[in-house]
Formats: sequence, structure tokens, C-alpha cells
Amino acid sequence: MKTIKQNSGWVLIGILAVIPIILWYMAPAYPPRFSGFEVTLANLGQIFGLAGLALMSLNFVLSIDAKWLEKLFMGLNDAYIKHGLIGKAGFILLLFHPLLLVNKFTELTFDGILGFFLPGQEWDVNFGIISLWIMMLLIVLTLYLRPKYHIWKITHKFMGLALIFAGLHVWLIPATVSYYKPLRYYMLAILFAGIGAFIYKTLLGWLLQPKHILTVSDVKKLNEQITEITLTPKKSFAYQAGQFLMISFLDKEIGQEEHPFSIVSAPHENGVRIAIKNLGDYTSKIDKLTIGGKAKARGPFGVFNYKIAKSNKQIWIAGGIGITPFVGMAEDLRNNGEEYEVELFYATKEMKDAVYLHQLDAISRQMRENFRVFPMYSYRNETLSAESVLLKSGGFENKHIFMCGPAKMMEALEKQFKKLGIKKKFLHTEKFSL
Repeated sequence: MKTIKQNSGWVLIGILAVIPIILWYMAPAYPPRFSGFEVTLANLGQIFGLAGLALMSLNFVLSIDAKWLEKLFMGLNDAYIKHGLIGKAGFILLLFHPLLLVNKFTELTFDGILGFFLPGQEWDVNFGIISLWIMMLLIVLTLYLRPKYHIWKITHKFMGLALIFAGLHVWLIPATVSYYKPLRYYMLAILFAGIGAFIYKTLLGWLLQPKHILTVSDVKKLNEQITEITLTPKKSFAYQAGQFLMISFLDKEIGQEEHPFSIVSAPHENGVRIAIKNLGDYTSKIDKLTIGGKAKARGPFGVFNYKIAKSNKQIWIAGGIGITPFVGMAEDLRNNGEEYEVELFYATKEMKDAVYLHQLDAISRQMRENFRVFPMYSYRNETLSAESVLLKSGGFENKHIFMCGPAKMMEALEKQFKKLGIKKKFLHTEKFSL
């Protein structure tokens, strides 16, 4: 049942993307579907266009940070991963849409093909061409020019403009989507959902989404790269250990970019603590935050919590700054006094990078065999792998495994655990990155 629940988001997206193809096939057609090479190419062009536009619209819906998306996709981080994959798939399908129509609507010469992709006198076609060019320019900007995060975030909003032009193309084009009402109504409905999500996310999000006002009460350098910040909320709010907030510091020195940060503190503690590693640009200035400064936060988000597992026997694996959700989970475990058997593997480059080891060791001494900590340092050639975890933990039977750290580390570990026979339902990862 859990496997079905984990894939429910994919299933729903797939169904919604296939429905327009089914409706298109049900529509009356002359000449008959797939009757000849040219007709087949044109039919495939329509199919790719319908499915691609449906995926593009759904992609905007996945970006709105809604609580119901967490339930559908087993966490907002998973929804964002699928958001990226669906966006790529939608773009590829939409790119093939005009390529497959070239043979039908223009001569196969250089001038004819070039003219097909440039605006002309027919605005129903022009809107589609403009939409395609906007998408291609933004994809090139993202993949090859790689702008800084705050610039990328601004340019990314123009994807919504591409969707609006694509909607006008569908509204006006004299094709199956125009004369077959079930298909027309469905495509307009899914387009309106996507455009509505775009407007909500870019224009109305900060007005309509609940947000918390917090005050910076402490800024502490844990080492050369990691800074811990304590925030005091104006009005307290509930959260679970392991969750994260989308935080924007209202500080001219830092800038007001919004970023996701895992909560280090446990729910029973006063204030909300987060730890931020200096990765350049925005995070390089974070230790310059002013005490008494303000911040806005949305959330909490995420389902990365030890209580979601059906077994009390667990293995936690943290790589570097990926320790942050586990610190709050460990404190919550100690506070609740529940009978868990947890083994935490804390991997860093050097001892000085294990900034929360002292706190975790104190919890381990108090909880004894119920919470054991295994620090691992790469400078000692201590390799974190599924095999090394197996040797120290004494087996994986009925144990749920939680992982948070660099994406490549988690991908490698997931593959290794699966090779050892660990089922997907026993693996829990926090992959949120923006």
C-alpha cells in the first residue's frame, strides 16, 4: 500500500496528461487517423502538443507549495523533484509539436522551415511560436548561462508568460482542440489551472499564503562555514522535527531571497533554530545578519520525520550539513522518551565539520543503547557506504533508513541499499534543494 501511495502523484499526473490524447482520438477525423506518412506525423504532432501542454500546466500547479501536494507526493521535496522532471518532459514534447507539423504546413526547404518557426500574419499560430521561443530562451539561459539564483528566479517567472501564449494558441487555432468540445473544455480547464497557479505563485502567494514573522535573536558561528541562527516567532506555530521553512530575511545586507532551511531545533524548544552552510553568494553573507532583524517564513513543510516509519528500529545517515533535520529529531526523541533504537551515522570531511557531534553525543549518553552515534571522517579514509553501515549496525532487518545530505551521496547510497535487498518502502530521503 505504501508503494501505491508513494506513486500516487505520478499516477495522477500520468492520467491527466493522457486524457487529452484519449479525447483527441475520440474526435471525428478526416482524413482518418494515421492514414499515411504525412497524416501520421501531423497526428503525432498534435498528440505531443496536447500532452506537452498538459504537463506544462500541471508543472505550474506543482510549484505552489500547497499542503495537499505534500500528501500526494510524500513531501514537498518530492513534489519539487517531480516538478523538474515533468517540466523537462513537457518541454521536449512541446518542442516536437511543431517539428512534426513542418512536413504538413510548409515546404521542406531552408526558407520554408525557417519561416515556419517565425511569426507571420496568422496570430493563432504566432502565439504558439512566441510561447515556444520564450521556453527555448529560458531553457538555454538555465542550462548554459547558469545565472545566479535570484536572477534565475526572476527569469523563471517568464515561463508563465509562455503558458499564457500557449493558451491563446489553443484558444484560437482551428484544429481538433477547437471543434471537439470535450477536448477543448478539458484543455482550457487544465490551462486555467496552470495559469491560476502561476498567478498565485508569482503575484498573490505572499498575500494569500500563511506566513510567520520572526526576529533574529542569535547568530552563532559553529565553524568557518556553518552559522546557526535562532529565530523568535512573533506568534508561536507548531512544527514537527525534521521539517523545513521557506525563509526570507528582511535585511539589506543579505537580501530578501527566499530559501528552504531545515529546522535544527525540536518542537518543545523555545525559538526556532536553523543552520546554514556557506555555499557562496547569498549564504556567504548569512553571518552578517543583524540581531533584532526580521524575517518572514512560510511553512513548515516536509514529511521527513522518524514517526512516519512503522518500525522503532531505525538508521539515520547524515552527510555534512544534512545533519540539521536529525538534530531536532534526536532532541525530540529524547524529550518524548519513546522506546526507539536509532543508529546515527554522521559523515563529515574533518572533525571540525561535525558541529553537532557534542550535542548528539550528550543525547547518546543519556539514551544509551536507544541512540548510538557513529561519526565518520573522510580524512581518515572512513568511507560512508551501505556496506560500512551494515558492518556497524549489525543488520538491516526491519530497520527504516533515513538519509539527508548531498544529492550524489544519497543517490549512491540508495543504489547500494537496493543492491543489498533493501526495499524502497524502508528508505526515506530529504532531497530538497533549490
